[in-house]
Amino acid sequence: ELFTALVSVLVLSRQKKGTVVVPVNAPGVIEQLAEKYEGKVVRTQAAIPAFMDKLLSPEIENNQLDKSDAGSTSQFLLHSDGLVALIQILNYLVDYEVRLSDLLDKIPQFYFSKQIIRCPWEAKGRVMRTLIEEQSSSDASEMLEGVKIQHPQGWVLVVPDAEEPVCRVYGEGFSQEIAESLTDWYVKRIQEIEKSP
Repeated sequence: ELFTALVSVLVLSRQKKGTVVVPVNAPGVIEQLAEKYEGKVVRTQAAIPAFMDKLLSPEIENNQLDKSDAGSTSQFLLHSDGLVALIQILNYLVDYEVRLSDLLDKIPQFYFSKQIIRCPWEAKGRVMRTLIEEQSSSDASEMLEGVKIQHPQGWVLVVPDAEEPVCRVYGEGFSQEIAESLTDWYVKRIQEIEKSP
């Protein structure tokens, strides 16, 4: 999560009104960073192929950093090659004459929690359908992948895994305790739904 935020700072601070691509389970601070740098966030499914496909899409590749900029590197390379990412972070530190701690200070504090819960294949549809139906009109929810439920103190994303009999539960809150309590609550709720007839 911190790496995704760090790459977002690199891209948004070097590209005026740039676009950063992040998976749906990335922290909400990415939107705060985009607002600060007058950029835009495009969220994709959390699955690596969907994320990488979007990074390589023409609208993102053609909207990369200024090609004359020595720090110009595609987001695809930043996310797929750790050595390239390290070099770009070091270039940023040299170009802007800042320490790594100064760069990390540009990222607003966020609290994140994730859990994996066993969920049999035959129960996944019922679990997701029930979670969607339980949302009242006052709860904002998104369904790019799984169901993302907004709460007054944070959000939770429940994603049924396509390859394993599990659900992945991600949560972000105003504190680590809140993030963990949100994910804990939904893990318990998934277990209840799965055991119900």
